[in-house]
Amino acid sequence: NVPTWYVGAEFVPLFRDANQTVAFANDGAGTTLLSTSSFDDDFNAGTRITLGRQFGDWYRLEGSYLGSYAWGDQAFVLNPVDPAVASLDIAYTSRMHTAELNLRRKIALPSTAFGANFLIGGRYTRIQETFDYVTTGPATNVAVATDNQLLGLQLGLQSQFLERNRMWVDFDIKGSINRNLASQNTLFNNAPTADQEEATTFIGDILLAYNYQFSPSFTLRLGYQATWITGVALAEQNLPADLMVAPVRPAEVNHGGDIVYHGPVLGLTWVR
Repeated sequence: NVPTWYVGAEFVPLFRDANQTVAFANDGAGTTLLSTSSFDDDFNAGTRITLGRQFGDWYRLEGSYLGSYAWGDQAFVLNPVDPAVASLDIAYTSRMHTAELNLRRKIALPSTAFGANFLIGGRYTRIQETFDYVTTGPATNVAVATDNQLLGLQLGLQSQFLERNRMWVDFDIKGSINRNLASQNTLFNNAPTADQEEATTFIGDILLAYNYQFSPSFTLRLGYQATWITGVALAEQNLPADLMVAPVRPAEVNHGGDIVYHGPVLGLTWVR
C-alpha cells in the first residue's frame, strides 16, 4: 500500500544577507567607520514542520511552517577626534516566518531512476525589522520599525534522482508573486511619523537535499536551501536620508529592498 500520511521535522539555521550596505560614519578621508557591514550576521536557528497526505499515486496535499527567526546585533563608533564628545551607536533586529499550503501532482516519466512533481499553492510570509540610530553631541535618536506582510500564489517543480534503492537526491525550485502590505514607523527624537503602501514582491526558493531511507517509515535528509525576496521594506534602508530635515518631512516607506536567507537543512521524515 502507498503511505497516505507523512510528517517532516527539519532543523534549518539561516543566514540573513541584505542586498545593500548602508554607511553611517566615515573618517573624512573616505574610509567607512560604521555601516551595516559592521553587524555580525550569524546563523539563526529555525525549524520547518511539514504535514502532508498522499492521495493515490498522483497527488499530495501538504502544509508547512518555517520559522521563527530572530536576528539582531549592535555596533558603535567613537569620534576619532574627541571620543568623549560624540559617538554613534546602531542596532537592528529582524524576524521572519512563513507558512505554505501546496498541492503536488506527480509527472509521469519513462525512467524509474528519475521522478518529478509539479507544485501549486499559496504562501504567507512576514518580515518585521527595527533599526536604532543614536548619537551624542548633539544628541539624535532615531528608531525605525518596518513590517512586511506577504500573501501570494506560487508554482514549483521538484526533481528526484534515484542513486540507490533507498537513497535519492531532491532538487526543489519554487517561485511566488505576492501582495506585500509594507509599512514603516519612525521615531525621530520621540516625534512619530508613519507610512504604509501595497507593493508587489517576488519570492524564489531553491533546495538541494540528499535523502536516505534507513527504515520503512523514516527518512533522513541533509541539504542546503536559499530564499531570495525582492521588494521588501528593510529597516536600515528606511532611515531618513537627511536626518537634519527628518522631523519636518513626511515619512515614506521604502520597499525596494532585496534579501537572501540561506543555510543548511537537516531533517527527518516519518511516513505512515
